[in-house]
Amino acid sequence: VIATYRYDEHGMDYDFIKENLYNIMLNVASSFQSGIDLDDSNIYMDKDGFIFITGRQKNMIVLKNGKKVFPEEIETLVNRIDLVKECFVFGMPDENDKNDIKLSVKVVYDKDVVKQKYGDIDEEEIRKIIWNIIKNDVNTTVPRYKHIMNMILTDKELIKTTTKKVKRNEEMMSIWGRF
Repeated sequence: VIATYRYDEHGMDYDFIKENLYNIMLNVASSFQSGIDLDDSNIYMDKDGFIFITGRQKNMIVLKNGKKVFPEEIETLVNRIDLVKECFVFGMPDENDKNDIKLSVKVVYDKDVVKQKYGDIDEEEIRKIIWNIIKNDVNTTVPRYKHIMNMILTDKELIKTTTKKVKRNEEMMSIWGRF
């Protein structure tokens, strides 16, 4: 969620905006700087009148049951893990049902944080620690259909543009090259 704005039955809650104008302006400015085109974004209002911008239509993953997942939403949760430097959520064909997709994540771990917290441990131990956090902290906070079912772990940065946006298509090609 990039920003939330509160509306009442008469329109915008101007007291809220006045109190939070600086943060709202920063969020809007950063959304445009990060290349988010609001015409292509998934925007919705909840029952309390908050407006949420959750992700871009072109990044949306549609599951076999028709449920829609915006990878940015899950990436935000995974990126909150202190061992994670950055991540990339994508859909991978299910091995048992090629017509279905399971959510997967490519995690770039932070070597410095790992070393500081756990000392010199191998990548398999890092994988177990991060995977357990994803299962217990991330997957338990989202509906079942948004659960991450697979993880790729690396210490190599994700492929990005000069403006530091992840090149999703190129990342997918590098992931498919592994299989």
